[in-house]
Order: sequence, then C-alpha cells, then structure tokens
Amino acid sequence: MKLILLTHEREFDRITNTGALVQRRFPNLCQRVLWQRKEPNQAMLELIEFGKVGLVYPSPESTGLKVTSDTALSHELPEYMILLDATWQEAAKMYRQSPYLQNLPTYHLEQAPQTLYVRRRNQKQGGLCTLECAAVLYELAGDAENATQLLGDLKAHNLKQFDTCG
Repeated sequence: MKLILLTHEREFDRITNTGALVQRRFPNLCQRVLWQRKEPNQAMLELIEFGKVGLVYPSPESTGLKVTSDTALSHELPEYMILLDATWQEAAKMYRQSPYLQNLPTYHLEQAPQTLYVRRRNQKQGGLCTLECAAVLYELAGDAENATQLLGDLKAHNLKQFDTCG
C-alpha cells in the first residue's frame, strides 16, 4: 500500500505537521501532493481514474477498517490511500471543494488508538494526526515494522516540540 498525502498549503510551513515525517521515513511509499482546488495534481487524478485509490475520511458512508482476526483485514485496501494532511477544519473544506475526492471509496479507522499527538488546538475527539493514521493503515495492512517506526518518529517529534516551546 502506498500513501498520497494530499497536503493543504499551510501544512508545509507548520512545525507541527506530521505528514512530512511520514514522507521522510518512507519516500518510496509516501508522496506529498499539494492540494489545489482549481488545478488538482494530474498524476493523482490518473490513479483515481484507474480505480486504484481510496480516501481515509470518516463519514456516515465510509467503510470501517479493522483487523478481524490475527492477520485478516475486514476489507481489502486499494493500492493507494489518500490522507488529507491538514487540520480537521481544512480537511473538511478540502473534501467539500474537491469533487474528485467525493467520488472515491472512503474508509474510516475502527478501534483507532487514542492519539499521542496533542500539539494543536481544536483537535477532533477520537481523531489522529496524519502520522498516526498512516501508522494504523500500515498496521492494518500487516506491516507492523513500518507502523512502529512511524510511532517512534512521532514520539521523538513530540519531545522536540516540547523542547522548542519551553
């Protein structure tokens, strides 16, 4: 499974952004794409057109992803998964203003762990940061090693954030 981080322009300058950590850790498995309302990324649109892409976006219509046994995932994942790399408010706007996202199969994470990331205000109850979402997806896909590496990166990032704030 490969990740496409559809990233809001403001996230590129935020030191609190965790999508950059995912892309740095796994440059061959993760691509950051700038979200543009009027001119969406052409390569991403082509993947969508070929039916290879799903979107992690919790909604009443989204399919829940969970492990149903020790190794079996409740649903097969698409080859590429898009994560909206933005604040919750920005992600909702991105989704609303991008018809190509609204036509994708959507997924939400069932039984997601409690977030370890507490650096932003107005966090959604039960919400995860981009890195945590990527880690859960890797875990669900049976790649515990990548998930563990990402969570280690998040812990180091959180410590660095506290050091710079104090």
